[in-house]
Amino acid sequence: MLLSTLGKLMTEKKRGFTYSLVDQIRLHSRVLAVVLLFLTGILLCLTLSGCAAYTTVNTQSTGSKTLSSTPASIDFGNVSVGSNATQSVTLTNSGTAMVTVSQAKISGSAFAVTQGTPLSSIPAGQSASLQIRFAPSSAGNLTGSLTVTSNASNSPTTVALSGTGAAVTSQLSATPSSLSFGSVNVGASSFLGLALKNSGNSNVTISGVTTTGSGYGASGVAANTTLTPGQTATLNVTFAPTAAGNVAGSVSVTSDAGNSPATIALSGTGAAVTSQLSATPSSLSFGSVNLGGGSSLGVTLTNNGNSNVTISSVSTSGTGYSTSGVSANATLTPGQTATLNVTFAPTAAGNVTGTVSVSSNASNSPTTIALSGTGAAVTSQLTATPTSLSFGSVNEGASSSLGVTLTNSGNSDVTISDVSTSGAGYSASGVSANATLTPGQTATLNVTFAPTAAGSVAGSVAATSNAGNSPTTISLSGSGLAQSASGAPSCGKSGDSSNHVPTDWNTFVPPGKGQSYVDPTFGCTVTRITDVSSEVWSGSFYLPITHGYATVSPFNANDTYLMLADGWNRHFVTDLKGNMVVASGNMPGMNDTWVLWDATNVSVFYYTNGNSLMKGTISASAVAASTVHQFSEYAAINFMDETDVSQDGAHVVIVGGDTSGSSPENVFDYDFVTNTKGPVYTTSCRGPVGGPNNACLHKLIQTPDNNVIVQFASDGSGPEQGNRLWTGSSPLLVLQDATNHLDGGMDLSGNAVFIESGNGTYTPGLSNPCPSGWGLDVRQIYNPASAVCLLDNPPSWHVGYRGNAQQPWVGLSFFDVRSSGPEWFDNSANYAAPSSSTWLLYEDEIMAVRIDANNNANSVYRLARGYSRSNEDFNATPKAAISRDGKYLAFDSNMAYAHSGCPANFQTATNCIDVYVIKIK
Repeated sequence: MLLSTLGKLMTEKKRGFTYSLVDQIRLHSRVLAVVLLFLTGILLCLTLSGCAAYTTVNTQSTGSKTLSSTPASIDFGNVSVGSNATQSVTLTNSGTAMVTVSQAKISGSAFAVTQGTPLSSIPAGQSASLQIRFAPSSAGNLTGSLTVTSNASNSPTTVALSGTGAAVTSQLSATPSSLSFGSVNVGASSFLGLALKNSGNSNVTISGVTTTGSGYGASGVAANTTLTPGQTATLNVTFAPTAAGNVAGSVSVTSDAGNSPATIALSGTGAAVTSQLSATPSSLSFGSVNLGGGSSLGVTLTNNGNSNVTISSVSTSGTGYSTSGVSANATLTPGQTATLNVTFAPTAAGNVTGTVSVSSNASNSPTTIALSGTGAAVTSQLTATPTSLSFGSVNEGASSSLGVTLTNSGNSDVTISDVSTSGAGYSASGVSANATLTPGQTATLNVTFAPTAAGSVAGSVAATSNAGNSPTTISLSGSGLAQSASGAPSCGKSGDSSNHVPTDWNTFVPPGKGQSYVDPTFGCTVTRITDVSSEVWSGSFYLPITHGYATVSPFNANDTYLMLADGWNRHFVTDLKGNMVVASGNMPGMNDTWVLWDATNVSVFYYTNGNSLMKGTISASAVAASTVHQFSEYAAINFMDETDVSQDGAHVVIVGGDTSGSSPENVFDYDFVTNTKGPVYTTSCRGPVGGPNNACLHKLIQTPDNNVIVQFASDGSGPEQGNRLWTGSSPLLVLQDATNHLDGGMDLSGNAVFIESGNGTYTPGLSNPCPSGWGLDVRQIYNPASAVCLLDNPPSWHVGYRGNAQQPWVGLSFFDVRSSGPEWFDNSANYAAPSSSTWLLYEDEIMAVRIDANNNANSVYRLARGYSRSNEDFNATPKAAISRDGKYLAFDSNMAYAHSGCPANFQTATNCIDVYVIKIK
C-alpha cells in the first residue's frame, strides 16, 4: 500500500500540474512520509524471523494442508569419526492449499542442514528438499531429529535421524595365515598365493615384504602399495629348496596398519630326486595257447619316482614271446603310466618260460616281467547233450519236438557240414550246413518226431563236421499212436491206481523255453512255454507268468494261441512254443479283468474296459479293439474269477456296479450274439467291480445252459453265502454252503452238472457217492442230491470242465496243503523228501478223467507230474486248464526253481511260476 501511495503521488507530479511553493512543500512532505513509512516496514520485517514467509502473498488461503517427509527417518549407518555423510529429505505438500513453513529445527550436535531453504511456502502438490549432514566427532551411536513447523494440519513434521560414529581402524589380514608347500624336488620350485586384505576402515600402505627360511621368496606386492578399505592384493610365495629336508620360514609384511607386521608361517620339504619304474603285474601267465594261434596280455609300466624316466629299450626272452606298445626313448613323467603288450605265439607244444626286460634311466633298471605259457596242440571236438532223445507216445498225424545242445568242446573252430536223420518220422532243424562254432560255443538242434503209423520207431541224428569225433550221433526213440476212436488221451497211464512216489523229485530240471520233455513216470510230452527268469522285467525284478485258472481256458478255438498274464495281470499272447504273438504293450487298455477267447473265431477275444464289453481281434502282432456293448446303466462292469465264455460260445457272465463299492452288484448273463441282457440279480452285499473279486462276490461260473453259479465271498447257509444258483428268479438255489473248487458242464446224457466234492460237511443233507465219502463227484445242478463219483479221495484239487458228450474229459490237477511235506522248496525247513509215508496218492499229478468214470481207473488218465512246490505259493498250484476240444492241458509250475527257491531278483520269494502245456490227443 505504501508503494502504491508513493507511486500515485509521483504520477500526479508527472502529469504536468503547476504547484505553488507551499504546495510543493506539502507534496514533498507527503512523499517523504510515505518513504519513511515504507522503510519502517522493511526494518520491522527484518527484525522478525521468517520474513520471506510473512511477506509472501498467500494465493492458496483455503483448502487442506498436509506436509509429509520422505524418508520418514534417516539412518546414516557407520561413518568414521572426522568424516561425514549427507542424505536428503523431501518435504511434500500433499494437500490442496499452500503450506507455509515457519520453522525448521535440527537436534543432535552431529547433524546439520547443509543445503535447502529451511523456511518457505510450499504450494499444493509441490516439494522442497533439504540436505542433512552427519559428521560424528566421537565414536558411538548418535541420534537427532529434524522438526519442521508449519501451518499444515499435521504440523510438526518430524524426521528421526541416527548414525554411528566409527572409530578409525587400520588392519591388514593375510589369507591363509600359513602356507604348506609339501614335497618339492631339490632344484625345482613351487609357488603358492595368499591374499592380503585391508580389513580396516582407513587406507593401509605397505612399506616392505621380507621372507625367512632357506629357499623362500615373495613377489607380487611392492613397497608403498596402498590398499583402500576392503581392497585385496595377491602375494606370491615361492619355495625352491636347495637341499633335502624340512624347511620352515615366514613372510613378514610391514605397513602402517595397527597390526603390522602381518606374518605368514611357511613350511615345505626339499625332496631328493628319485627315479623308479615299476611293472604291474610283475608276471604274466598265458595258459594254454593253440599252436599257430596267439594270445596277448598287457603290463602297466608306472613311473613311481619324482623325476622323468626315459625308456631306452624293451627286450624279450623265450620262444614265441614278443612285445609292442612301448618304444625306445619313451619318457614317463612322475606318476605317468604306459601299457606294454606282450604276445605269446607258440611254435611247438609244451611249456615255455621267458621274460620281458625294460631298460631305462630309472635307478632300478632293468624292470623285468616273468612270462609263462603252454603251446597246445589243436583239438577239435563236437559233443551232444543229451546223447539220446525219447519222444514217448505221439499221435499219428501229430508231432513232438525235443532239443539237443551241440557244444564245441575243443580248442579250435568246428564247422558243421551236414545234419541228417534216420528213422521214419524223424527230422531235424535249427542247425544248418556250414554253421561254425567257436571253442565253447553251443547251438540248439531241434529234433521232431511226426509218426505216420502206430508202433515204436528208432532212429538217430548225425551231425557231420570237421571235428575229430565226427559224426556226432544222437539216438532217437518214440512210439506212434493211432488216435483213439473214443477220443481218449493218447498218452498217460490209465487203469493204474497205485501210488507212484517220484524218484527224481530232488533232481528233475525242466528244459529251456520252447523245449519239451517226456514225463518220466506217466509218458506224456510236456512243453515249457515260458522262462520267467528272463522274460518280464519290471525295471527292478522279474514277474511270474500264469495261464490263469482251471475254469478259464487259455487256449484259443484251434489251440494255436495261449492267453497268458504276468504278475501285474498284464495279458499277452504266445503260440504253443512260447513265441510271442502279441506283446502286453500291444494289448488294448482294459480293466483289471479276465481275457476270454471266442469259442469259434481263433483271433478274437473279449475283455472289459470301464463299463463296456470289448472285443479284440488279433492281426499279426497287433490288436484291433471294438465295443460289443456299453452298459451305460453301470459305472463299471467286469468278468469275475472263474468266468469263461459259455459252452455254446454266445454268452458270458457279467457283473455291473461301480469301482468304489458303494453300490450293490448286479449279476447277469449277456448274449453278445443277439445283444440281449438276461435277468439281473442284485446283491444286498456291496463291493467294487474294478477287480475280478471283492468282499461280496468271489466267483461267477456259467452253467452249460447259461444260468449263473454265484460264489459269495463268505461261506454259510445264508441267502448270499456259499455257492448259489441264479436262474432268473429268487430265491437263489443252494448248491454248496461251504465252497470248494468246482466247474460245470454237461454229462453224457446232456444234463447240467458241476464237478466238486460234496457231502454233509459242505452242505447239510447231501452225501458223497464215492467210497470214502470224500471223493470228487459229478452232481446234478438242478437236483444236487443226485450225484455219481468221479475220483475217490484225491488230495486238494483244481478242476476244469467245459465238456459234453462230444468232449467228456475233465481236467484235474492236484496239490498239497500240508505244513510239512514234499511240496516245499528243497531248501525250505518245511521240506520232507517224498516217500511212501509222505507222498499222497495222485499228489502233484495232472489228469484227464472221463465225466462218467465213476471211480473206474480205466477212465482215469494220469498224464504228467507238475513237479511244482505248491505249498510255497497259491500261484504255484498247477490249476490245470483243459482246452475246449479236450486236446491240450495247460498248467503252472515253479519246477525250474524247486531245488534252490526263487532267485533274489524276482517279484516275491515264493512266486516264480512258469507255464507248461501237455498235448494229450
